[in-house]
Amino acid sequence: MIREHVQMMQRAGIGILVYSWWGRAAHSPGDANGRPTDDRVVSLVLDACQAAGLRVAFHLEPYEGRNEQSVRSDLDHLAEAYGGHPALLRHRERGNRPIVFMYDSYQTPPEAWHRVLGAGGDLSVRGGLADFLVLGLWVERLHGEMLVRGGFDGFYTYFATEGMTWGSTHANWQFMADFAHKHTLLFVPSVGPGYVDTAVRPWNSRNRRERRDGEYFSQSLDAAARVMPSLLSLTSFNEWHEGTQIEPAVPRDGYLDYGTQAPTPPPATRSAECTCRLCQGDGLCVQWGVYVAPCI
Repeated sequence: MIREHVQMMQRAGIGILVYSWWGRAAHSPGDANGRPTDDRVVSLVLDACQAAGLRVAFHLEPYEGRNEQSVRSDLDHLAEAYGGHPALLRHRERGNRPIVFMYDSYQTPPEAWHRVLGAGGDLSVRGGLADFLVLGLWVERLHGEMLVRGGFDGFYTYFATEGMTWGSTHANWQFMADFAHKHTLLFVPSVGPGYVDTAVRPWNSRNRRERRDGEYFSQSLDAAARVMPSLLSLTSFNEWHEGTQIEPAVPRDGYLDYGTQAPTPPPATRSAECTCRLCQGDGLCVQWGVYVAPCI
């Protein structure tokens, strides 16, 4: 399944897989569904991407208890375990350093981040094996200054909904690009094909964005192209519960339409009988609309 998905990305013209990583097993039980995201799985993803000519960056998720000390441990582990893998994404113009995206970085004070990302911090990774190019998440207008104070190397916007946040509003991207240039930061705007998450957040219909046969995606790409970023992120390949997926799908009767009320889930045993191959026999099944589990 991993190899097949990587090949899908390659055929779509995607050059980088951003891997959702929930920290070391020592202080994180896995992803939101309790599935491991480290060790054997990471190696399989890296090897598959190497074979397909893709590169991999890590998306460090906000697991429970994430703080500056655990992140320093995470970065050390990523560097030691995977830093030598040829599929790891490195930015040639920025010291050939590997890239880590730090989701929800604003939830940690910049003073705490500076301990890890500042040159003089007591937990600093700078100049060492774990000296990653760390990109924080810019959501609100003032987050730019917070990222600078925290010692981040750049920022991204993540959200696929234009106007959902200040950072995901296309009209603000030129300001953010100018800010990045002023502070020698990397700006990675995020685009997506559409957005609809009302199956999991019924109250959020105002942020729904119709795909309009690709027109919304094209407008997002045009907005990003105007600020001429060196990297562009896509939200997402397979995050079905927010309606941002671009992975191939086969329509079927009774399939969950994200934007309508979810149907009554079938019995958990049904997932063991299905043929979608995106479930693990435990009731979290894409085909029957119970829940779209991570594909890797």
